[in-house]
Amino acid sequence: MANSLQLNLFGGVGVTRDGAPLQLQRRRLAILAVIAAAGERGVSREKVLGLLWADSEEERARASLAQALYALRRDLGAGDAIDGTTDLRLNREVLEADLALFRDALRESRWDDAVACYAGPFLDGFYLSDAPGLEHWISAERAALAREYREALERLIEAATAAGDHRAAVGWWRRLAAVDPLDAEVAMGLIRAFAAAGDRSGALQHGRVYEMLVRGELELEPDPEVMRLLEDLRQGKGGSAPRSAPKRTPPSASAATRPAPADRGAIEPSPPTSGTGRSPGLRVAAMMIGGILVVAAGLVALSRWPARADRGTPTTVAVGRFTGVAEADAPLITEMLATNLARVPGLRVVGTSRMYELLDKIGGDREAALLRAAREAGATELVNGTFFAQPGGASRLDLRRVDLRSGTVLEGASAEGTGLFDLIDRATLALAKSYGGPGGGAPATGLAHVTTGSLVAYRLYEQGLRTFYAQGRAAAHPLFLAALEEDSAFAKAAYWAARTSDTRPGYIVLMERARRLAAGATERERLNILVEWASEMDDPTRLALAESLVTRYPTEPVGHLRYGIALTWDGRFLEAVASLRRAVAMDSLGLREPEDAACIGCDALAALVYAYMQADSMEAAERESRRWTRRAPGSFMAWRNLADVLAHRGRFDEALAAERTAAPLAPRRVDPYFRIQILLRAGDYAQADADLARLAAAPDTGTRHSALWWQAISLRAQGRLSEAMAAGQEFRRIVEPRPVGRLPGLGPSSPPPYEALVEAQVRFEQGDHRGAAALFEAISRNPAPGEAPSRQARHRAWFLTHTATALAAAGDTARLGALADTIEVVGRRSAFVRDHRLHHHVRGLLYAARGRHEEAAESFRRAIYSPTGGYTRSTIGLARSLLALGRPTEAVYPLQAGLRGGLAASNYYTTYPELHDMLAQVFDSAGRRDSAVAHYRAAARAWTQAEPPIAARRDAILRRIAGDASR
Repeated sequence: MANSLQLNLFGGVGVTRDGAPLQLQRRRLAILAVIAAAGERGVSREKVLGLLWADSEEERARASLAQALYALRRDLGAGDAIDGTTDLRLNREVLEADLALFRDALRESRWDDAVACYAGPFLDGFYLSDAPGLEHWISAERAALAREYREALERLIEAATAAGDHRAAVGWWRRLAAVDPLDAEVAMGLIRAFAAAGDRSGALQHGRVYEMLVRGELELEPDPEVMRLLEDLRQGKGGSAPRSAPKRTPPSASAATRPAPADRGAIEPSPPTSGTGRSPGLRVAAMMIGGILVVAAGLVALSRWPARADRGTPTTVAVGRFTGVAEADAPLITEMLATNLARVPGLRVVGTSRMYELLDKIGGDREAALLRAAREAGATELVNGTFFAQPGGASRLDLRRVDLRSGTVLEGASAEGTGLFDLIDRATLALAKSYGGPGGGAPATGLAHVTTGSLVAYRLYEQGLRTFYAQGRAAAHPLFLAALEEDSAFAKAAYWAARTSDTRPGYIVLMERARRLAAGATERERLNILVEWASEMDDPTRLALAESLVTRYPTEPVGHLRYGIALTWDGRFLEAVASLRRAVAMDSLGLREPEDAACIGCDALAALVYAYMQADSMEAAERESRRWTRRAPGSFMAWRNLADVLAHRGRFDEALAAERTAAPLAPRRVDPYFRIQILLRAGDYAQADADLARLAAAPDTGTRHSALWWQAISLRAQGRLSEAMAAGQEFRRIVEPRPVGRLPGLGPSSPPPYEALVEAQVRFEQGDHRGAAALFEAISRNPAPGEAPSRQARHRAWFLTHTATALAAAGDTARLGALADTIEVVGRRSAFVRDHRLHHHVRGLLYAARGRHEEAAESFRRAIYSPTGGYTRSTIGLARSLLALGRPTEAVYPLQAGLRGGLAASNYYTTYPELHDMLAQVFDSAGRRDSAVAHYRAAARAWTQAEPPIAARRDAILRRIAGDASR
């Protein structure tokens, strides 16, 4: 008998009694959602408090939760609807949730029932403004459930296709297209299914819908493979072979409850919600065309772009060349006019640097290239004209506006002035009037007020821009420095001098100077400077500034690139995908990779692959990498990214082959340590060590320094800790040429440098936990000189976390609470979401030491910002607490994801063999002997030459394997 009380979490949130909706407060609905998502296991009160009352005092928060639970039971009219005291769970005999029915269907492989339960994205449109932790939780749950829904659809597609039921396959493909209407592979699958069912018109109709959505929502051209397929269908060629669902990894029996998927294509959760929200007009139009149902889920996700000031088609202007002036001065007039026109309210202007970038990629005939560059940049009009020198030092500009779509000259304007700055100001006023501005539309101040009053400085700056895109940063840097020397307040010159600097200290000094001068620059330059500064300095304003840039100047790809990267650093990996794809599409002219200049599309593709990898969507990362190699087969970056993804997926021979393909494409960019990382991941320590020995003997300091870093990693993984310590001490000596101190005195009175972390970590692995803690804490007091406060905060929070880890390993928990509080305060000054969560790791250590493993596990989970790129000591801590709770299967995924992570950065502090060993223990405890033995053997092979204490662990593993074999 169906329950009278139903909790609906898909497509929104609400409770009904006998079909009639109940009115419940939003926070109480949130509590029900969190409890329902926990399933039979239940959820601790501490987790509910962390999600909904994170900023409240603990006593007040607990009282609020108790009151809310009392009110919920009263509102539901069922005191037994929520069971438990410490752990809360729904009583399914009283209150049934659609989420529980969905999971039941998945577990029992009733794919059609699961699909029927999924009425839309989990908690769609639901939020609490004062509970940011809940927002992150909802995003993660929504993404995981969307993946399960997609997997169910894929199963149904496969079954229908195998049975030859093409009509049914069309229905399931339609639902998949509703999830991701802009996915080219899904579009092709549905089109082929229509064709296989004999419905050619339906196939063409869906193709038109897909084309409209891509052009209308993303303002991009549709995928060429889809367009070729449609053209074949129009001509009566092919297209009839049905396509099965996208490849995926078969689910385990517990697919519905695992924390997150591994190695499967990702379904992106809703992107940033800071824009204008949904686009109902486009959605309605799509649903009307041919009756093809492309429902809201995918559209909502891709319509939440940062808002544009005008949802129509505003005029976007590119400034072209001017005749009648010396060849060397023509580009100067172009740059000055473009900069000043961008200050006219309501007018979009393509920046000069963007035009130079496109012109460099296009090449060929100057005039044809100029027109193509303007169109590629999104311009609808081109402004050009003629310069006339007048008697008495005056000059005149005759200006023309040209419609780039038709080539028609729209309107002319003319301006006269004395001196170039005056002439440009008057020309700007004349153009502002021609665009409909009443004169007040022109900038309130002259161009010199927001750039420089020195024509010499401006000329040097403009020459620097051209040189940067033609010859690279090394040749351009002196020109920008010379411009800054001419006018020390010239913000744009300081910004570009920083961007072309070849040293980190030089970059910091110049970028900080540009930031101080930014208030006197144009709005566009101010935002560009502040976004670059915040991005490089890990400033917490990075995300908001990048959003402002992309909102204010949506036609410039650098804003979308910066916004996507900022979302990635905020831990919102899949939300970043749409922004990064947009940047790629806006800069797709061959994806050329200049060695010493810029390729925004290349950077965006690399960031896209990285975002997928950080989300542990390795299949999606490989798909994007392979598309990149197909689009740009001569791209070093494309093949290098593919090699990296393949290595992370454990396909080492393929990774090495891709790396060999990359090497001859850009020999100067080959990094020998990239191949060594693949060898280390594959467990080929002999070859890696041989290569490293040769590099460590190199005469130049930089090569030796890098070789020692990777030598230490290799030796640590093998348990050869004395040798690793020697490599670490030499690594430190290169940057600090003085005797390395011995604990407890730590040598010199000044704090040790960052490079001492190798010694500190080896001490930890040798069992000298107190010595490691002392050295980590000493490093925390010595950030890199000249770095911004946000970077210093990142450094301090990170090394204090290692201090706490070492103290906990030593059994010293007295300081952990205070350290957690300090790390929480300091970490929030960084823009890196990892640092915001580090305090949870320390609290997890404290809970674990006190035997409170439920709370410890929850804390460790909250500390992990990325499945593959998180602090792997948190992963180890989570696994140990789950083992103590008798829930080993929950630890499998986090450890497997850790093995798909890197060897350095946040993953540096746990070796692969240690992860294998921990995973073996987890499988052992779960009764999965074959899996346990495989991972035990991986650890034992690495530790063949291990020293104590790791040798003791190796011997225990060998005894365990031998015991299994004798059974």
